[in-house]
Amino acid sequence: MNQSLNFENRRQNQRTNMWNVVAKAGEEKKLWFSVVIPNISVGGLSFITDKPFKVGDRLWFDLDVDPVLPSIDKFKLLIQCEIKNARELDGAIMSYGAIFCDISNATSARLSELIDRTALVYGSYER
Repeated sequence: MNQSLNFENRRQNQRTNMWNVVAKAGEEKKLWFSVVIPNISVGGLSFITDKPFKVGDRLWFDLDVDPVLPSIDKFKLLIQCEIKNARELDGAIMSYGAIFCDISNATSARLSELIDRTALVYGSYER
């Protein structure tokens, strides 16, 4: 299932939480801070942090992604995202949903392929 980005209803995009992702985020590609990435799709990602942000804020993400799949190498992704939703998890800990800004077709296709392959190995992740 080679998926294309569905901007009208991003929740239809298949996503995965089965990858190991080491992530840093920052507002200007500097002053990085660590974040947790619970899941990722071709349309965006969710992240958890104790840093306060507002819907509409844009952040850069420096991701080291290990899909944990046979014969698939780790890869790096530097991309800007815009926060589309926020919710409090526990006190000052926040969960944010963000869409990718200006993702290239090649990057989108690679993410789609890897998410599809992950779903074949581990099953899909739907919320």
